[in-house]
Amino acid sequence: MCLRREAAPTWFAVNRRFEIRFLVGKEHVGTSDQSIASLIVARCEKAGMTEKQIARCVKYAIGVHAENRELYDFVMRGSTKRKRTK
Repeated sequence: MCLRREAAPTWFAVNRRFEIRFLVGKEHVGTSDQSIASLIVARCEKAGMTEKQIARCVKYAIGVHAENRELYDFVMRGSTKRKRTK
């Protein structure tokens, strides 16, 4: 009897996430979500990805961009305006 393992992320999926994080990280936090989406769509189309894969990549990229904005806001808030940590 062969036990089936849970599917781990493939090398391709992990590499794609790294690539998206890298590309989005190079863009300024003030860049619009539409510009980020068009950048990712162009790269994904060049790689020959399906529409479903492209949509997933764009969704991930927009999320990464939002995280970058939050980090920027936190850093630029200054020491007098930071939230207290427990």
